[in-house]
Amino acid sequence: MRVRTAVRHAARRIPGVARHLRFDPEAFRWAGVAQRDYKESEGERRGMGWRGVTRHTLARAGFEQRYFEIEPGGYSSLEKHEHIHVVITLRGRGRVLVGDRVVELGPMEVLEIPASAAHRWVNAGEEPWGFPLHGRRGARPAAARG
Repeated sequence: MRVRTAVRHAARRIPGVARHLRFDPEAFRWAGVAQRDYKESEGERRGMGWRGVTRHTLARAGFEQRYFEIEPGGYSSLEKHEHIHVVITLRGRGRVLVGDRVVELGPMEVLEIPASAAHRWVNAGEEPWGFPLHGRRGARPAAARG
């Protein structure tokens, strides 16, 4: 019962700690963290369509720590970044297209995607697939071209 009571409180500031976010394992959410769309629509640009992806920004401190969740049948846009991505599956299972390879990720598995590598996240499972990512604040992905 202590966990349920604790997660009702929003993020709180604690002396010596910048911010403490409580986690609700039943909802698989952090208190005080808004669920947002993955990103704004890129219109009909080739490869930039996406479906069923949400973003939860957990921290902002010169970089952003985000948690992404993809619903069953959902996928991200095909994109690349100037920075690497390190993905750790916290929930569900997923597939990642990296260049011309497909990598299957299960619970607690880790994948490093090199800078400038074209990639797309896909949930082909029956439950949500969730993973944290960090990135530079304000960094915008580029469309990956064929």
